[in-house]
Amino acid sequence: MSASTKRKHVTREHMVGELNPPNKDESIVRIVEGRGHNLHLVADAQGQEFLVSMPSKFRRAVWIKRGDFLIVKPISEGMKVKAEITSILDSEYIQFLKDQGVWPKEFCSKVSEEYLFDGGNPNKRGEPEGASYSESSTDDSD
Repeated sequence: MSASTKRKHVTREHMVGELNPPNKDESIVRIVEGRGHNLHLVADAQGQEFLVSMPSKFRRAVWIKRGDFLIVKPISEGMKVKAEITSILDSEYIQFLKDQGVWPKEFCSKVSEEYLFDGGNPNKRGEPEGASYSESSTDDSD
């Protein structure tokens, strides 16, 4: 399968796939940081941090960032890497999980309505309060 065909199928599965709650052995986690080589440090609802790996079907097809939420499945092999990513959660999937009542209460404060409906970029800095950047407020005295 060529790279573009693979990317097309993975993207279609991610965007159009069925919304299912996680299985009993799967859990919802939040990305803390990327460690490189397709490894990510995540935190679960109890605050425990561990490494997860990104399976090859997602590599170079789907990008994730700090603050995103994932569904992971534990793996038995390996001492450092504890789980593998099975799903990447977007705002629609998060809302579905909240409606189903399976969204962890510990993550409720981390996901605001603003995040869900304004694009959800936790890495983007907002304009500081009281700061206005208009052209008329520049000082031209030299």
